Amino acid sequence: MDSGMWMLMNGFLHLFFIVIDDIWDKPSWQILKNVLQDNDCGSKVIVTTRKSEVATIVSDVYNIKPLSRDNSKELFNKRTGCEGKHLDNSSTQACDKILKKCAGVPLAIITIASLLASKPGQDWSEVYSAIDFGEEDNDEVANTKKILSFSYYDLPSNLKNCLLYLSMFPEDYIINKNSLIWMWIVEGFIPKDQNTNTELYETGESYFNELINRSMIQPTEVKDIGYIDGCRVHDMVLDLACSLTSEQNFVTIPDNDKQRKPKISNARRLALHRTSITSYQYANMDMEKVRFFVATQCNNGNNSVAPPGFRVLRVLSMDNCNMPAYIESRLQHVGRLCHLRCLRLSSFVIFPRLPKELGYLKFLKVFDSGETSGGRIEELPEELGLLTQLLCLRITVQVEMVPAGLIGKLTSLQELYIYLHGEVIVRQFVKELGNLRELRVLNAALIEGLKDESMKRYFLQSVGSLHKLHTMRIEGSEVSECTRPDADAGSVSSPLLWQLSVQCIRFFSLPVWINSSTLGFLSHLYLAVQVVKVQDMETLGRLPVLCYLRLDSRYTKLISIKKSADDDYFFQKLRFFIIHGSFVWFDLHGCESSSGLSSFMPRLESLEFSVDVRFLIDAADLHAGLDNLLAGFNDFGRTSLKSVDAMIRCKDALAAEVQEAEVALANAAHDHSNRPVLQIYRISEEKMRSPGDNEPTSWSDQKVFEIHVYPSSNDHHRYLSYLRLLKKPRLEKLIVNIYVSKDGKVGDVDEAVAAARNVVDHHINRPTLEINRMKESISYQHQQAKVRAYYQWRIQAAFLPWLSASNVKGRQKLHAVVKRFL
Repeated sequence: MDSGMWMLMNGFLHLFFIVIDDIWDKPSWQILKNVLQDNDCGSKVIVTTRKSEVATIVSDVYNIKPLSRDNSKELFNKRTGCEGKHLDNSSTQACDKILKKCAGVPLAIITIASLLASKPGQDWSEVYSAIDFGEEDNDEVANTKKILSFSYYDLPSNLKNCLLYLSMFPEDYIINKNSLIWMWIVEGFIPKDQNTNTELYETGESYFNELINRSMIQPTEVKDIGYIDGCRVHDMVLDLACSLTSEQNFVTIPDNDKQRKPKISNARRLALHRTSITSYQYANMDMEKVRFFVATQCNNGNNSVAPPGFRVLRVLSMDNCNMPAYIESRLQHVGRLCHLRCLRLSSFVIFPRLPKELGYLKFLKVFDSGETSGGRIEELPEELGLLTQLLCLRITVQVEMVPAGLIGKLTSLQELYIYLHGEVIVRQFVKELGNLRELRVLNAALIEGLKDESMKRYFLQSVGSLHKLHTMRIEGSEVSECTRPDADAGSVSSPLLWQLSVQCIRFFSLPVWINSSTLGFLSHLYLAVQVVKVQDMETLGRLPVLCYLRLDSRYTKLISIKKSADDDYFFQKLRFFIIHGSFVWFDLHGCESSSGLSSFMPRLESLEFSVDVRFLIDAADLHAGLDNLLAGFNDFGRTSLKSVDAMIRCKDALAAEVQEAEVALANAAHDHSNRPVLQIYRISEEKMRSPGDNEPTSWSDQKVFEIHVYPSSNDHHRYLSYLRLLKKPRLEKLIVNIYVSKDGKVGDVDEAVAAARNVVDHHINRPTLEINRMKESISYQHQQAKVRAYYQWRIQAAFLPWLSASNVKGRQKLHAVVKRFL
């Protein structure tokens, strides 16, 4: 019993509300009732059950009403795809008979509808007769079981095994999709299609989706990201699977409630669920024939001993198990398991070293070290490179050392999860990464390894040779910034790319290789960029299946886009839109569809953006007021938008201006047709201006700015200096003085001119540009000017942030000191 429940039962919390779901028998309730105290303090307990005899002994009974006839038919038609269609008499009669037998039970309706969706209407009567409901009205539970049983026997043979395999996991357990498919592959349930080039994992994924389509499993989705990463099994489906596996000796699941020795002499697959492995239960068992051992949420227990060794074991999976003694003993002797195909370890065990004996497992296809938080592995054994059949390698703890050439030897790898720290080890990994031509999934944390532009370019070039990539997630502790547009060399050229998340590289702008023609299957995108251009958003809007989009921009504060009525496919699939550092304003005037609704982001569910109040107020004159700007999301997801998160940047803004922005956002959320939930967070609230300040800081208010450039100094960071001008919304004129020395290169000068024009082109106010080419020899005066300009910038950058916007005298004094000093 956990501490929270213990406090409840012992009266530490005097008022509580408990829901106990799905009690099947009277003894179970009696045990729980003896623990719960009836102290008349107003606490409530709700119990759900399918058994009326259980309900009557609990308390007052509320019978949940089944779906009405109309709602049942609506659910049935929606699932079969017959919504709004006319059915012939035969199909209509079969539909009426089936719905009558379903008795308003949603699971029965969805399951039978999923089965009929793949069959023509004229066959529905045959399906009804084949289920053998009988002439009398049976109870809804019996009819639902018959429907589930018929749906199982209608599955192809390979799918039947895949469904039965789900009985290896306990009730209400969220089964990871990725791990499940790899175990199907190792079991041999996924045949290789000789007529196509389809990979085994892709075939397994199609099996997983087919079970979802047939409503045999329930998908689970990653919150606020929008992709399916696992599944649950309805308890009635799980009961059916357990019954069938018992009949066929497919899986042996010992009964945890009976203190007796399980009969597993003929067991090939052994599954333990949420139990302690005690000496009384499992000592001296005959496990010579056990080939698959799966333990879920188990522990060693008191007076525990590790289960005896296995001789022909192919799968050893410890999922979320607190069994360090057993796992450590298995690792010490892992070399003896020469038939092992899959080794999945627990998340509760941290080991500094992996055994060299792993190299003896010539048939190993899957190695998963477990989702461990913390801990590290000192060094991967060099013998790991001998596993030439390895398809999936998941090491989620930090690795300090990898022998040179090891990663490059694993040429069969299709999935790689790895966590590396340090410039040397990351550089070595990037060098060998290009050899993994079969790689589908790359999930890597590269800490402090992609700092310089050359390393980033080398990484992109290595990834560019991986043409089978489906998912790429790259994380890092620091973001490497591009200081020039041409630094974005390299590309991810896989046409099957579905998810792309690069968090440790900040691109100059959206890479040119991200577009609908090269990455037409891209569904999830997370990028950090210096600037976001108007054409970048238009390019992203045309990605046909983009579901999740996150952009982190440092210098772009406002993007104003005019959408034409011809763009019928602009963000049509987008459900989650996050843009940090920027606010996107779309002018949707004249973009109404034939139904009168905007066709822009019609499926959007979640929106997150930043509002730089000072910047938007300065830019509001260009867009008819602040209210008009912030009400821009009114047309987003008119029937789907559920949540809006706005980060208000308060720096250099008055409190009244911040409140004005918050009111405008609240009004926009209130006026939205779907009434989304609005969450507002203030950032840099301590840097707001006081009411006595009439003007913002000179940096944001300047209309004319002059900059001096010395190309011969080889200053690679001048692009960043230019980009800072994007934060000056009132800028009307930019003056660039380029000092050309006698030995200066023409290319350096042209580069400086191009950088200035690039910033002007992307500035919200489109300022005029004046370029002056100054002839100057390399002299003492020249060097002194460069030094003065450099130190003036460094001193101001260091001290200005410490002076509040209201301290005008302090700022004036600082400027005077800097001028005198230089």
